[in-house]
Amino acid sequence: MFDAGLVFVLLVVAGAVLAAFVLNSPTLDRFPDSAAYALIASHLPSGFISSVRMPGYPVVLAIAGTLPGGLNVDLLALQGLMALAAVVLTYYIGRVVFGNVWLAFVPSLLVATDLLMAGFVRVEMSETTAVLLITALAAVVVTHLRNPRSSLLWLMTVLAIVSFLTRPEWAGVVVVLVPYVLVVLARRGALTTRMLIQVVAGTSAVLLAIGAYSIANLAVNDYLGLSSTVNVALMGKVMVYQMESEAPPPYDAYAAQVGATAQGPWELAAVPPFNDRNEVLEGEFARAVILHHPLQFSEHAVGTLFATSTEYDSVFIKIQDGASFAGPLHALLRISERRYASFLLLTPLAFVWIVLGLIARKEDLRAQLLGALGVIALYGWVVIAATTFGEFGRVHMPINPVATVLIIGTLLLNVTTVLRSRTSLRLLALAVLAAELCAVVFLRGRSTSVVLLGLVIVGLLQLLLVSFADMRAATQTEPAATI
Repeated sequence: MFDAGLVFVLLVVAGAVLAAFVLNSPTLDRFPDSAAYALIASHLPSGFISSVRMPGYPVVLAIAGTLPGGLNVDLLALQGLMALAAVVLTYYIGRVVFGNVWLAFVPSLLVATDLLMAGFVRVEMSETTAVLLITALAAVVVTHLRNPRSSLLWLMTVLAIVSFLTRPEWAGVVVVLVPYVLVVLARRGALTTRMLIQVVAGTSAVLLAIGAYSIANLAVNDYLGLSSTVNVALMGKVMVYQMESEAPPPYDAYAAQVGATAQGPWELAAVPPFNDRNEVLEGEFARAVILHHPLQFSEHAVGTLFATSTEYDSVFIKIQDGASFAGPLHALLRISERRYASFLLLTPLAFVWIVLGLIARKEDLRAQLLGALGVIALYGWVVIAATTFGEFGRVHMPINPVATVLIIGTLLLNVTTVLRSRTSLRLLALAVLAAELCAVVFLRGRSTSVVLLGLVIVGLLQLLLVSFADMRAATQTEPAATI
């Protein structure tokens, strides 16, 4: 199934892109977060429990720092290997999900040539590590759904723990992913008592790890939680949405000061009384506002979900003009930026495949696997929209490969249906493709209500197409019915 020749091609392409980017400027780029990670890495193992940043990436820095080449060289090499591994895993996911070489190869090639994702190899930040972890988690999940094994359940548990120790927003993924997996396996009659016990044990292990780290943080840093940056992020949301005036007593006394701080939550955290340890007051203020007006906050967050779906952060991708490969790299960056327009389709397509994974014929394994990818991608998308106030393109990176397989794979399935099916199904597939392309071209930048309406239409059309093809598959043999 693994197709060594195509995997080799992907590695050559991805390696060439990475090599050109590194040769253009063979140094690590550092940003404010880099210093925080480096500080924790310098105090390991005693600094493993930190309220400032999660310890996963500092461990990577510490490992790179002990290798013979030194941090700059070895971190570049280590993150380069992570990026190559993510490309291979992307192909593997596509191959398992679609059972088709080209439906796996095309999304993987897009990831291999994605300069926006590959560029983080040259940045001393956690994006590349998070990309590898979430892609690996998705690969293990789809493998387990196709062929359930106890060893895969425990590997999922380990990856879930390491993922939240690297990026705290992934702490809750098991809460949505495990129920989906259980329902799918139960519908297929593949959920044994032994497996159920193991799933419960694995999920409990993840939740216990979250609780243990939070309690350790309380003991060491006087902060009950995974990372105090959540406090800053939530305050940032309140400030961006201009909801500070909605603060209930006693926090309304600080509303004027919050509103007058135009620079953002990090600058606010530097002045009294918000300069307390772990930004606790910022977190309390933000949560009070959100709980006082949950519907208003949710409405804003939904708008953010759609408005930021196609964002990218090219500020982290520095290309030195006049240096090696500058021209081709700029061209590749423009292509990568334009491809991100298709990410507008993630929300409706993820919903469609999640629903189909739960209600389609139990023999429709493809829908079940795409549904699992939809759970992972949509979880990341929603949590980021609800808790992040800026740099959305950067924090979207961990779900980039999974989302690419889901979106591009679905579009290619629709194209396959147009080419291989009979007239009625072909016309419906053409209509769905036209609607999806129009959504990508015309919905970007529109109001939330217009975008929501357009994406609902796209989702319903895609659901109709897959359901129609599924019914055909149940009653007759037809190539297009394999969508």
